[in-house]
Amino acid sequence: MAPVNTNRFTQKLPASTLVEAVIALVILLTSLTATITMVSNMYGDGVTKPGVEAHIRLCEYKDETLQNKLYTDERKEVNGLILERKISPYQPSIPVNSKSQLLQLRFTAYTPLGDTLSTQLRLIVLE
Repeated sequence: MAPVNTNRFTQKLPASTLVEAVIALVILLTSLTATITMVSNMYGDGVTKPGVEAHIRLCEYKDETLQNKLYTDERKEVNGLILERKISPYQPSIPVNSKSQLLQLRFTAYTPLGDTLSTQLRLIVLE
């Protein structure tokens, strides 16, 4: 039998210290926390496909209202969305001496369950 070389098992190997291991763990956990925070913010910011579609339908509804001067309250269903138009007089915080009348148009898109997807406001001047 050949002799076993025990010198190889008793040599000191270069190793990291406990402090270096803790620092590496802190860096790893910090980067992991930052990544999880960014990903959760991206998915939780409310930009969804139904929300974008509701915004587009609401813009079309607003344009139709302004083009045809339909200044009455209305609620209708379009492609599974409930679009609502509400007209109210607008009172500015600073009184304006003018013969014009200001109206506030509020356009809101709802889901069939009543959840608000998008809201837009518009001021118009009636002569």
